[in-house]
Amino acid sequence: MRALTHELKSPLAAIHGAAELLHEDLAPADRKRFVQQVDDQARRLQAIIEQMLELSKLESLHQLPQPEVLDLRDLTRAVLEQHQAALMERRLTVRWLEAADAPVHGDRGTLLLALSNVLGNAIVHAPPGSPLDLAVQSPHPGRVRWSLRDHGAGVPEYALPRLGERFFSTGAPARGSGLGLAIVRQVLWLHHGELQFEAAEPGLRVVFSLPA
Repeated sequence: MRALTHELKSPLAAIHGAAELLHEDLAPADRKRFVQQVDDQARRLQAIIEQMLELSKLESLHQLPQPEVLDLRDLTRAVLEQHQAALMERRLTVRWLEAADAPVHGDRGTLLLALSNVLGNAIVHAPPGSPLDLAVQSPHPGRVRWSLRDHGAGVPEYALPRLGERFFSTGAPARGSGLGLAIVRQVLWLHHGELQFEAAEPGLRVVFSLPA
């Protein structure tokens, strides 16, 4: 509860401060800046609330909503298409290191959500113009492995085991609330999968391991 309170108070304080200043006689450029600040922080609050609702819904499940046979490679391509505009805006290139057949028994909606959250994080933290390394593999019979690596600043070694905890943050400004990765962890739990984080030097590699 303390972490949630802190996460909500920060944008609310920013909105309140900007709103107070907007009552003053400001230069047009300053007024525009504070209006943008209110809009940005309101969007941040909306994202936190939506992620909290999504995580709560996932935590209430005890089995997959609509299980079917899916190909993790095809789901990845669908998510890349969804994020194409953001990839182009930051001039990021996706390098497929391996694209093996990866059939899994899972729920399409929740797997797409997990993949989208990880890709969205990588896009935010990758340096403009850098590559994202993607691999879909079948390293062992009965198991598939999905990984995505950015070439950003990464996270400190001590923080790797805690990634995926709700509201855990490394303190970096762009790291967010941690709810996105908490959602990913819950999706993989529902699929009897595992979530791992590896220091890539530079960058961070996120790894899914799922039953085939």
